[in-house]
Amino acid sequence: MLLHLHLPGFHATVQQAVTSRLAGRPVAVAIDGGAQAPLIDVSPEALRQGVFPGLRATAALRRCPGLTVTTPQPELYRRARRALMAAANTASPLVGGRADGLDVDLSGSERLWRDATGSDDPLKQATWWARTLHERIGEDLRLPTTVGVARRLRVARLAALAARDERDRVCVVTPETESATLRDWPIRWVRDLPWELLRQLAECGITTLGAAAAMAPADLRQLLGDDGESLLALFSGEDEPLVPPCIDPEPEIVVARGAGDSGADATRSTRLLAALARDLGFRLRGDGLACTRLTLAGVWLDGRTTTRTTQAKRQLRHDDDLERTALVMLAALARRVSWQRLSLTATGLCSAEEQQELFDAPRAHRLENARDLLRTRFGTELVSPATQAE
Repeated sequence: MLLHLHLPGFHATVQQAVTSRLAGRPVAVAIDGGAQAPLIDVSPEALRQGVFPGLRATAALRRCPGLTVTTPQPELYRRARRALMAAANTASPLVGGRADGLDVDLSGSERLWRDATGSDDPLKQATWWARTLHERIGEDLRLPTTVGVARRLRVARLAALAARDERDRVCVVTPETESATLRDWPIRWVRDLPWELLRQLAECGITTLGAAAAMAPADLRQLLGDDGESLLALFSGEDEPLVPPCIDPEPEIVVARGAGDSGADATRSTRLLAALARDLGFRLRGDGLACTRLTLAGVWLDGRTTTRTTQAKRQLRHDDDLERTALVMLAALARRVSWQRLSLTATGLCSAEEQQELFDAPRAHRLENARDLLRTRFGTELVSPATQAE
């Protein structure tokens, strides 16, 4: 059995936990101390008052006058992550995940908790651990969590979101009720689905997982393309992911794309990476951000995974800069095996500095701004740079 501990507004709630006067009050974390700095995370109290990530600090304060805006403290987040890992490791040594959640794999540890839980049933043991970890993290670390329990990792992550409506903040999905339970959950909870695909599905009247599951797999694959692999795998039960390694909880922006069953060779992987660079640049510019570190992660068709990180000497936020940096990393990771999936992660986020382009922006960047307006209106999948015919 697997657990997923969801930590809503991790960076903001950590600030609340270490500062007693902020407990129960709306808190937001801005990228820096400027009045126009975009927010990168907000606490649940701020979210309920209409403050959301991406909003400018000044606009957020107008919406919520009692809002406390802080700046990122990466070392504080790392200490909080280490404390969360220590708590989760009391249940299992196999723990990993992102800043907003931890995955815990209890498989093979049933005999260890027979006396503590009073049962040999893996589901009852996992439920006991879910409630225990929820209470322990809430009391000792003062961090709000919701916990999902299921036999599949993808379902456990969805169950952790559904646990927000449960009294004890724990949602248990048994193997017998898995299909019926998934049917009512909204499709927007599925990770790695771009908002353009969610909009296309909504236009087709598909807003729940049950409506998507009712479609023929071939029709759903044609509608979603390679980016719908995680949704198709959720229905089929195949290609279930393992617990990922624990990553640095520093604020980040991640974009990912799948290459389909046939994979991506050297030529197609270059085009795929260019599309990822455009997606990442669009998100950075939309939030008024830039990054100073870029990480390329990928999975080959043989199952091997790899990552590579580049520290930039200047801010990265334009498509051509991001693509050029990513292609250098891709060339260093080349193998004779095709790629199954690629992702780009932007860290070292900061407010974008536009002074150098204030009076005469380069032609490529002016075209980029025009594409951004079209992407906002029609979606990123329908807008791409024109290719010159040979």
